[in-house]
Amino acid sequence: MKYRLKIEKRMEGFTGNVVLARIIAIVAAIILTVIVLMIAGFEIAKIPRVFEKLFIDTLFTAKGLEKTIVKTIPLIFCALGVAIAFRMKLWNIGGEGQFAMGAFASAGVAMAFPNMAAFPLILLMLVAGMLAGIIWAGIAGITKSLLGVNETIVTLMLNYIALLWLQFLIIGPWKDPLQKGFPMAPIISENGWLPSFGESNIHIGIIIAIVIAVIYYFVLNKSKWGYEVRAIGDGPKAAKYAGMNVKLNVILVMTVSGALIGLGGAIEISGLSHRLEPDISGGYGFTAVIIAWLAKLSPTAIIIMSVFMAALAVGGKTMGVLQLPAAISAVIQGIILFCVLAFDFLTKYSIKFARKETV
Repeated sequence: MKYRLKIEKRMEGFTGNVVLARIIAIVAAIILTVIVLMIAGFEIAKIPRVFEKLFIDTLFTAKGLEKTIVKTIPLIFCALGVAIAFRMKLWNIGGEGQFAMGAFASAGVAMAFPNMAAFPLILLMLVAGMLAGIIWAGIAGITKSLLGVNETIVTLMLNYIALLWLQFLIIGPWKDPLQKGFPMAPIISENGWLPSFGESNIHIGIIIAIVIAVIYYFVLNKSKWGYEVRAIGDGPKAAKYAGMNVKLNVILVMTVSGALIGLGGAIEISGLSHRLEPDISGGYGFTAVIIAWLAKLSPTAIIIMSVFMAALAVGGKTMGVLQLPAAISAVIQGIILFCVLAFDFLTKYSIKFARKETV
């Protein structure tokens, strides 16, 4: 008797507890992580130390929590930026480039007006970062809307242009003469530094990020434009038939997406690094795609997942103590994403074995 694998879409969706499905997915990810560590030759008795370094030390110690929150701030901005584009089925994969261009514009303003008073200088830096992000993402929005060019390819290619532009500046005209072997721009004036909390590196960018997340929720769920964004994402042809300007909204959504990510780049310059560096984007744009997807585009979940991913990144840098590469945190990120997507698939589809029909 021969059977074949049959995948059927659930007519009424998953009838079980979705939260339980997520918990099972995370448990499955932990089990797979343990298996990967065992295959890599890591001692089983030391495996709990890996999770301790990744989550306990990063979330339940003062120093670790500080580093995690600092890393969370740019992730929230990038994830909110890509999430609003994803909500309209626009695949903005250019967060790295938009973040880098936001940082570039912000640093440029700070270097051009070092003696400007603190408040107007910081405000100008943030606006410049947003404008740079708008321009960089707007290119993909315009080409998508007017020429039908795939926005995934355009945003991805623009990443390389932005990052190479930063390298040119840092190695060339903007190179700090005091830095002999390390290419980076000079430190900006302290007038352009965002206020921080006490002696820590945590700055008010975290408050701005949370405020932006709240605004994101109300705009997307309570406003007319938010309704249009959701309607176009669910069915562009039906939305167009209903009188919505799809082409204009494509451009608007991409520019808003770029503005949020560019703002994140500006805040990274003003709040933490205080100078333009070659790796200023730090992989935030790509990690944001994972965060937005895992969070199902929910702003509250985006904040939570940003903290989670930041903890993984911070904890990953301490893996050397356990004689493991820092890349183990990226491996765990991939395993978690795989498991969550797999269980999401099972909430929408059922897998059955059907008997093959014989002729």
